[in-house]
This record gives sequence, C-alpha cells and structure tokens, in this order.
Amino acid sequence: MSKSRDPSEIDKAVQPFCGVDMKKNKLGYRKLKIAEFKFNVVACTLGSTVSLSDYIPPEEPFTHVIVDEAGQAPEMNIWLAMAYFVTPETRLILAGDPMQLGPVTTVKMLEEPRFGYKISMLARLNGYKSFIENPHNMITLTKNYRSHKAIVDIFSSLFYNSSLEHMEPQGHDSLCRWSRLPKVNFPVMFHNVAGKVNRDGKMSSSNKAEADVVVNYVKSLILGNIEETDIGIVSPYKSQAALVRKCLNLKKESKLTVESVEKFQGSERRIILLTAVRNGKELGFLRDPKRLNTALSRAQHLLVVIGHAPSLNALPDWKKFIDYCKSNGSFVKK
Repeated sequence: MSKSRDPSEIDKAVQPFCGVDMKKNKLGYRKLKIAEFKFNVVACTLGSTVSLSDYIPPEEPFTHVIVDEAGQAPEMNIWLAMAYFVTPETRLILAGDPMQLGPVTTVKMLEEPRFGYKISMLARLNGYKSFIENPHNMITLTKNYRSHKAIVDIFSSLFYNSSLEHMEPQGHDSLCRWSRLPKVNFPVMFHNVAGKVNRDGKMSSSNKAEADVVVNYVKSLILGNIEETDIGIVSPYKSQAALVRKCLNLKKESKLTVESVEKFQGSERRIILLTAVRNGKELGFLRDPKRLNTALSRAQHLLVVIGHAPSLNALPDWKKFIDYCKSNGSFVKK
C-alpha cells in the first residue's frame, strides 16, 4: 500500500495486511516484519515492487505475475517486477486493452515515439501477428456486459472490427426514453456546437459554448431524478473540465465526476457526456483514436457527444461516429 494514502481510507478488514496500526490513538503505517509476510497471494502496484522485494526471498518466486490494466503500464515497470519475482517457470499474465490509452507521463521528452515509453508491453506484443494469432498467447474477450447495444455497436465497429457482442446487461435500456433523446430507444447522440476555443498558459483548451451545452444536459438529467454518481463528464482537456466544474458550481462534496479522458480509463458511468472542445484545423488530442475509444466506451446507458461536426469530420473515426448518429436520427444542430 502506498504510504501517501490516508490509512483511514483503507478497509478495516485489509488494514492488518497493509501494515496499518494504531499509533498514539491515530492510524499509521509500520513496516511489516518478514516473519509476518507469509501470503500465497500478494496485491500491490508495479511501483511498490522494489519495497515488496524486501519480503520475498529469491528462493520463493511467484508462480504467476498478473498485471491488471496492463495497457496503461510502462513496459519498464513490468520488467522491474519480473526482475525481482520471476523465474523461467513463472507465468506472466497481462490483462488490459491495447486499443485504449497507453502509459501517461508528465515528462514531455517521453512523449516522443523514439523513446517507446507510450507503448505498453501489451500494445507491443499486440503488434506481432504471430503472437496474437496463437491462442496460447492471446485471449480476446468479446462479450460486453457494460453498455447498451447502440453504444457497443459504434465503438466495436470503429476499434474492434465489429467483434464485440452486446450482452444486454441489467438496466441497459433504462434511458432509452429520456426526453432529450432525438430518437427513442437510441441512447447515443451528437450535439453540434460552433464555439470559440480558448487556450490557457498551460497549452490546454476550453470551449464555453460546449460547456454551456453540457451544463444544460446535466440540469435536465438531475431534474429527471438521475443521481450525480451516474453522470460522468469527459473532456480531452483539463481546462475544459475545470470550466465545466465552474459552470456547474460544483461543491467539494459533489458526487458528479468531471475529468479528463485519462482519469476515466478503467471506470464507467451510466451516462457519459463528452465535450470535444477543439475545432478548426488544430484538433490536437482529438486525433488520437485510443483517446476517443476510451471516452466512448465508458458509457453504460447513455452517450452524449458535444463538438463541432464540420471540424471533426476531418478525422476518420470522428466522422464515422457523426455519420452513425446522423443515420440513426440522433444528430442535433444548434
């Protein structure tokens, strides 16, 4: 467990296994003794593998190393875990989606393709035909238990060669008759907005016109007795997320989530409102198909995308999404 985490947030049933104890009537961390560390299964982050090595003798390696969300993990981090805990007999299992966002870094130099940091081990292996065609190496899960069929169909067509199967999860059609839908029983829509793009000092972007549309939809949903916890507002740009929070006048205790695409990866919401922000010829992050895939596939029961269609039509995946909405009567002109 990361020592930067507030120990009071850790479930009481798990605290004894994380070195959490009472110290002077206050919860705190202590270093586990090697004699205490006798577990068959260990859960940790890749970043904590160096600390974990203090407790695992070299003569007792793991039989399996399982990396969840491996598509987001820098390959060097996985090699670090392998260096400490793996033998030729150990099975390495990478679980994740190479078609979604890869490793994230704040170091600008590592963004350059020549360093390979942004390509995870999972994505690299997925690039080898001999690897992905061997069922002993690659198992692809195709049943989607998250989203409504109209949502699954579009991101399956765009990014997975139409291989995903919609499994009609409970409540999948719960918003098919929402009053703002252009077409009943089709909970996917594109709202066209021509707004001015503003750039801040950190080179992030915002779009007040799109933010206003988002706020309008949110108010409509809340009036329709939708819980805040069911709504997720996603943008490729942190400045737009900050602007939407300001326009909604969100309090610290609010349960409504407004975040960048990166922060949403691995999670889901009944309702996703995606604000694209950029228009014109400079489309920035919108050119990244993995970013679009991650954003669209977070939605369970309702997907609303707000953006400038004439600009986004220049990008093939965005154009296909917009055409999908148009052909199904769910394109809204402002």
